[in-house]
Amino acid sequence: DDDDGWNDTIEAACGSDPLDADSFPSPDFILVDGACVDASAKPLPPVDDGPSLFTMCLLFWVAVAFLALLHRRGERVEHRKKLAAEKDAMINKMIASDTAKTEEE
Repeated sequence: DDDDGWNDTIEAACGSDPLDADSFPSPDFILVDGACVDASAKPLPPVDDGPSLFTMCLLFWVAVAFLALLHRRGERVEHRKKLAAEKDAMINKMIASDTAKTEEE
């Protein structure tokens, strides 16, 4: 320690000699997570907090559209099954009707 009022760790991180009282970092330097940072420089960019509100809304509406398409597809399949069942019932009714007429003759 050179008794210059600076912590030796900060002096070493900022490139000054911790054993020389005439060597010390500028008052603008601070120690952040073990690194010497110039506090007078422009502020650091903000930390990314994750996806933006726009991205979240976009993902929500894409999911809604996808689920709507799946639901519509399911409705079409059910409608086709219903039509096929009605067609089969009509054919069976016609066959039964033809069989009854043939038996009457």
